[in-house]
Amino acid sequence: MKKVLSIMAATAFAIMLSSCSSNSPEGVVKKALDAALDGDGETYVELIFEYDESEWEGTDKKREREMARRARDIEKNSKRNDKADDDERIESFKIIDVTPDFEDEDRAEVEVKYFYADGHTQKMNYTVRRTTEGDWRILW
Repeated sequence: MKKVLSIMAATAFAIMLSSCSSNSPEGVVKKALDAALDGDGETYVELIFEYDESEWEGTDKKREREMARRARDIEKNSKRNDKADDDERIESFKIIDVTPDFEDEDRAEVEVKYFYADGHTQKMNYTVRRTTEGDWRILW
């Protein structure tokens, strides 16, 4: 009986670790939103899935400029959040649910609940997709 309980505990621990991994749908959303709230735009843009990389054909500079612009936007939004009134300032968030796409195993929806300084909450969904390398990224 002890051996069965040990195996069950080890299995539960392994499942818990994999659900906290940043290479999971909920993990990538958590990492991206933590970065956004901290004003770390560079980390946030690293977690974006790009639909069509052909738009960057012929020049890496155009892509670099666009990613830098997106990173600056995240940083500005974080500063704006820090100065916002209580009814607009996000204090924290919680991953509520992850719904896999049963037609596309490389896609999922992650439901997030935001908690604002004045006590109200708001739910929002993020679509994530697995890259060909196996990494999960947020669709922009």
